[in-house]
Order: sequence, then C-alpha cells, then structure tokens
Amino acid sequence: THTHAPQLPNAGLFGTSTLLAWLEKYTFPLESSLSSLPLARRIYTRAVASTLAHGTTTAAYYATIHPSATNLLADICHQKGQRAFVGRVCMDHPSTCPDYYRDESSSASIRDTKAVVDHIRSLDPKGEIVKPILTPRFAPSCQRETLAALGELARDEELHVQTHISENRGELELVRSMFPERKSYADVYDHYGLLTPLTVLAHGIHLSCDEIALIKTRGAGISHCPLSNTSLGSGICPVRKLLDAGVKVGLGTDVSGGGSCSILTATREAAG
Repeated sequence: THTHAPQLPNAGLFGTSTLLAWLEKYTFPLESSLSSLPLARRIYTRAVASTLAHGTTTAAYYATIHPSATNLLADICHQKGQRAFVGRVCMDHPSTCPDYYRDESSSASIRDTKAVVDHIRSLDPKGEIVKPILTPRFAPSCQRETLAALGELARDEELHVQTHISENRGELELVRSMFPERKSYADVYDHYGLLTPLTVLAHGIHLSCDEIALIKTRGAGISHCPLSNTSLGSGICPVRKLLDAGVKVGLGTDVSGGGSCSILTATREAAG
C-alpha cells in the first residue's frame, strides 16, 4: 500500500540521515533525474518487474512531479498487468521543496495532476488494472491552495488519495510551524478534504489518540512500513493500538526507505 517507484536505485541507501535530511541528500536528487524519459523507463520497468517478482500483484505507487514520466509508469503497469494506483507527486511549497525539484506553482501542480488523471483514465477507462491517485507528498510540501484544490478534486472526481503522516518527530514540528491554526497533522488533511475512506496514510507512527479517532471516523487507512520506520530511525508504529481503535491497517515496503521490494520481507519485519 506504499512504495516509491522512482527510488528503487536508492534501496538500502540510508547513511546516518533521518527523514528530512535523507530526502534532501538522496531522494530529491534521484527523483528529479526522472525528467529524462529514457531513465524513467529503465527505472520504472525494473521497479514493476521487481515488485511482481516478489509476488506483489497490486501496488500503490508514488511517481515524481513529472507528468510524462508518471504516465509512463502507468503505461508500464498496464502493459505488465499489475494492478496499481499511480500518483504524480505534488510538491510546490518554496520553503520545503528544492528549487530544482518542485512544481512551478499551485495552479501548475493541479494542472499536471489533472493531466495524469486524464491519461490514466483514458488508458484504463474502467479502472480494472490502473487507477489514478492524488499524491500530495506530505502536508509541508504543498501550499494551502494546492491542498484545498486537491481536496476538491478528490471529492468531485471520487479519487483515491495517498500521502504521508506522522513519520518523524522533526516532520511533526515542521507541520506545527507551518499550520499553527490546525489542531494536528491529521486535522490538516481533514481540513482540506483529503481524509476520506479512499485515503492511504503512510506510517502514522506518532499519531495522538484524537488523530487516531479522526482517521477512524473518516474511514481512512494507515500503511504500516516497518522496514523504513526502523531503517530511518523514525520509530515504531503502534499497530495494535490502531487496530483496536478500528483503523484499517495495511503493509507497505516504502522503497527506498525500506531496503526491499518484497512485501513478504515487510510482513516478517512487522511480525518480528
């Protein structure tokens, strides 16, 4: 329920970084390089082949900010017969996204997202193999007007949503500083209409009891990513607490934070 297709070449590359520094040092440079369609084709072909080889018949993929490369990932999934949700990553906030890797503006972010949605729906009109999914990277990566527009798009087009929540304590402090008017991280998403029964929230390690109750009420789910949670030193997801509260919980490999494409490896780590 959570993996980053463009990050496959970085699988297992952690250094001594925690989440936010890791994104800046390793992840954003790699993802930005997929503006090259030949490179994107090589990486995405390998990513889909690798997940299929490990028995994954359905995956929720984050792509990059590039519409053409995201469309290519959807094409490859469709050609290979792998059921997939494919999302163009939205990230347009100038204070949290590097100059070399961000959407030009809020309007450009929504325009490119709609273009990818249209492509995927034209590729698979019934959504039997591939479906689009709205993908704000995480709340701090998007301007308020972008989050609002994505929420409207999710409602009007009945689209799935995937994003990150409460993975790292530094991330939580960033959310509090950028959205002081909101009660919590989950409340940010709820305020902008992004917390729905079609929403997959990755990680959820440091959720408060009120946030867990809100997520349950809205019918959203958590993707538990045990490999990356430990690899990046983010913490331990309280899976039993979430399940006892009635929250839907699935498993994700979270490549490249997770070092393996195998969902069976993630299952063993979750059970360990």
